[in-house]
Amino acid sequence: MENKSSFDTFKTWMKESLAVKLAVIFFMILILMIPKALIQELINERKFLSESVIREVGEKWGGHQSVSGPILEIPFEREFIQDDDEVIMTKHYAYFLPNQLEFDSDVEVIRDRGRGIYKAIVYKSKVQFNGDFIMDLEKLNLESDQMLWDEAKVLLGITDLKGIAKEVNFQFGSQTVTLEPGIPNSKVLQSGLHGNITIENEFKESRFTGSLDLQGSEMLFFAPLGKQNKSTMTSTWPSPSFTGYFLPTSPHVEVSGFDADWEMYSLSRNLTQQFIDGNSKLNDYNYGVRFIDPVDLYSKSARTSKYALLLISLTFLVYLFFEVIQRKSIHPIQYILVGLALTVFYVLLLSLSEHIGFNRSYMIASGGTIGLIIMYSSAIFKSIKLTAILGTLLMFIFGFVFVILQLEDYALLVGSIGLFVILGIVMLATRKLNWYTLNRESN
Repeated sequence: MENKSSFDTFKTWMKESLAVKLAVIFFMILILMIPKALIQELINERKFLSESVIREVGEKWGGHQSVSGPILEIPFEREFIQDDDEVIMTKHYAYFLPNQLEFDSDVEVIRDRGRGIYKAIVYKSKVQFNGDFIMDLEKLNLESDQMLWDEAKVLLGITDLKGIAKEVNFQFGSQTVTLEPGIPNSKVLQSGLHGNITIENEFKESRFTGSLDLQGSEMLFFAPLGKQNKSTMTSTWPSPSFTGYFLPTSPHVEVSGFDADWEMYSLSRNLTQQFIDGNSKLNDYNYGVRFIDPVDLYSKSARTSKYALLLISLTFLVYLFFEVIQRKSIHPIQYILVGLALTVFYVLLLSLSEHIGFNRSYMIASGGTIGLIIMYSSAIFKSIKLTAILGTLLMFIFGFVFVILQLEDYALLVGSIGLFVILGIVMLATRKLNWYTLNRESN
């Protein structure tokens, strides 16, 4: 009898032993996880490039904007007795937050700013604000004659001053003040505008109004510094994410846009309405909107790639069953080629979605991949029935993954039920197989 080489023996085992075949398939799946990992890295790289363009556009157009104020700043003098009994006058600052504060903003979101295929979400907003100040010096243990009324200022905090599109006028009582850049005292606000106001005598109450044309990117926030705060925002952007310390009381979101109302009171935040020499927590309670991309193609591509193991495993399982049914061996190279076709699907999906959107890209990439595998498999099986069954199963698997991607809130529920059903089908289809006697003849 002619002696067989070890390689010939292994080939015989692989053809005749189901256990060896399963081990080889498992090993091939592990090998195919290497290009899957490289694709995941490619997705992260493209996402980082997109985010860098967004940051660059934000630096030029206007970044995340937060409007804080207005705040009334009035210097005062206080006596200080030194060790040698010498009396000197020290200068301090008293700050008064609004009693009532209302913001009314109309936001136009723009999506054509960017570089190449990468576009940033930027906006133009018209912000109207009004309210009043009520001063109570007794709460700060101050007297009117201590106050330096002629040095009073109004402060308006704005995160990124490059987003200011035009001159900002502030109406304080009967005075109209044109605000200037910069915050003289950074103990309350880090960035913004200020204006000098004239207070001839101590006042108890004074109304104010103002308007602001503000550009920014991605987010628009406001600080609820009033004792009573009301805010409204309208926009044609259909995908807002309401975030911050407070949520709107009555948001309405439609395909044509959204409108939202906020109403807050000072009892809901740990801030006093007047204080001395600064407070660094004025922006701890900001609220507002993040203008999110309704089709975050990189997140969806990354989520899709997580199902690569499921997609390849189920496809290889179908091939294995057809081997059992036909009693015909399929070479590992043929498995690898089918696995690579499934892997290239993710590259096609990513590259197409950057140009035509995720959903259409998924349909084109999955349709092309299924067509390629069906064409290749028809030559392997030489059976129209088995090829049609394989095509149907692949369409079901790709469709199942697509449904999971669309159902963000119910993805885990639908996914777990789907996997349970798939496992049940496999168990039902193989319940009568005798795995111990399922060794096939060598071709």
